[in-house]
Amino acid sequence: AKRLRENGDIGKLIQAKYSSVATVICPENSGIAVAKLCELESVYGISEIYVVGGDGTFNRVMNWTIRRPKNRPVIMSVGGGEMCYFARAQGLTSSDPLKNLEEIFSGVLSLEKTSWRPVKITNAQTKDFRYAGIIANGVVSDFVEWYENVGKGDFRKVIWMIFIGALSVLFDFVRKAHGRLSHAEGKLSLNHTPFATRHLAFISSTINEILPTCRPFRGKIDGVNFFNITDARGFKRLALSVPFIWFGKYPHSPRSRFYNHPIAALHYTTIDARFVIDGDLVDWSAKDSECLFSIIKGPEVTLHTVRN
Repeated sequence: AKRLRENGDIGKLIQAKYSSVATVICPENSGIAVAKLCELESVYGISEIYVVGGDGTFNRVMNWTIRRPKNRPVIMSVGGGEMCYFARAQGLTSSDPLKNLEEIFSGVLSLEKTSWRPVKITNAQTKDFRYAGIIANGVVSDFVEWYENVGKGDFRKVIWMIFIGALSVLFDFVRKAHGRLSHAEGKLSLNHTPFATRHLAFISSTINEILPTCRPFRGKIDGVNFFNITDARGFKRLALSVPFIWFGKYPHSPRSRFYNHPIAALHYTTIDARFVIDGDLVDWSAKDSECLFSIIKGPEVTLHTVRN
């Protein structure tokens, strides 16, 4: 995660301060973290997990938690990554894990248990599935793949990418020159109704704020429905409507090409099966073979959230 890359001493500081009240693990990656959680659960049992890291790290811990048959621990993201939308959704105003842990364990912040349901994406061919706060594809996958290739965590490169990305959606020749952004091809249906065979991206979520002030989703979700934006327009229309989408306003576009409303099910058949799952790129593509994916609401997870 971003802060751990910038400050390698964060893990040591947390271990020194909280090892008397919690088991602190500093794994090299989220896969090792999950293995360590399995070990701790079998020996001691786990009641609460505070995750220091990005949204992708929290996603791995959340998926491990949901798959427990019983006695699932309460989980909370305390920041430390790039976007930290899980931490904000749980009521934290800072992305600094040291500050957040200090306020939590000193009692400055009062926590309460809250039930929340992620979205679930399933690969119909392999039966593999993942739970997530936010799932996206299309140009979002293209951008994240580009970001990971040029050097994840380098802020200057991110600014350069955003600049080139903005030019790319405005001018076709810029996009064709670097060849990194394109429409997604595949049969897409929303609530079992065909929507498009070519689209820019869809975003399915049960998190209503992606970035600070960015609340793009319209409508209210319930136990069945989740947020969804699907854009099947062109790049220039996307560029002109970004300010509207950012604040959850409907752009001046045909409703048959732009959709922003809660749904209960999304089905997508494609060869290019790259998805961004809570900030991490996951590629389920099978060579020259179409895969069917479905997105629905997942089961309940118990979170710690800051009491208002």
